[in-house]
Amino acid sequence: MSSRTLPLLFINLGGEMLYILDQRLRAQNIPADKAKKVMNDIITTMFNKKFLEELFKPQELYSKKALRTVFDRLAHASIMRLNQASMDKLYDLMTMAFKYQVLLCPRPKDILLVSFNHMDAIKDFVKDTPSILSQVDETYRQLIEMYTPLSSGEFQLIRQTLLIFFQDMHIRVSIFLKDKVQNSNGRFVLPTSGPVPHGTQVPGLIRYHSKELLSLRPRQRRVSVHMYQIEALISRPDELSYGVINIQATKDQQANAELAKIMGEFTESGDQSPSVSNKGDDLLAMMDGL
Repeated sequence: MSSRTLPLLFINLGGEMLYILDQRLRAQNIPADKAKKVMNDIITTMFNKKFLEELFKPQELYSKKALRTVFDRLAHASIMRLNQASMDKLYDLMTMAFKYQVLLCPRPKDILLVSFNHMDAIKDFVKDTPSILSQVDETYRQLIEMYTPLSSGEFQLIRQTLLIFFQDMHIRVSIFLKDKVQNSNGRFVLPTSGPVPHGTQVPGLIRYHSKELLSLRPRQRRVSVHMYQIEALISRPDELSYGVINIQATKDQQANAELAKIMGEFTESGDQSPSVSNKGDDLLAMMDGL
């Protein structure tokens, strides 16, 4: 599990939430000034400096319940109010949309590009409000500073952590079902064609490697030899070739006592129950104070 996954999960889910809310506000013909206030209030809370300082600290992902509560409070950080059914639908759309985007990333590092796309869209929502735009820009800077130096292996771990978080979520979304990118059981249909990621090759390529090994002497051929062949090639006295090896199977009391002691230490440390805490409580408490 990667300890750097939470900021990406929060920002991408938040970006999806803002997309959906903006579309719903437009569809319901909400007056422009009220709709703008709703979006500004939510984005202001989402990119609060102290809130993000806590968010960007290396840590494990919050539980699904705690993260859902964070977005419940974030969605109601404005004058807008959603009933339970509407909030459930909103969160389902957010999670499934981002899950699909993660699955479609050709390379693990492309998750960062998805995040930048969400950030660009959020910046566009507040482009006429410099004070909020500066908050978003600061978060953009933090994302670049934290994630661009990471290796492909670290991004692979982030992707794996995200997929573990989403693995039990198979919620059917009408637009995905209509476009046939989701099956009736809620699982996504992933494309098997198209270009492969940069620096990779089409699966199925077979390479044949010569059995000859490099020689210390020029123009000398030599064949690779396995370890079991080296045992066969070494000349040994006849008496060793067919000798019988006796294995001492008598229990050594002292060794067993030491082993039991060591195993006991492992057992004792393993039996210690970690302190139970609800992940996300700090962020929720901080959100209440915003």
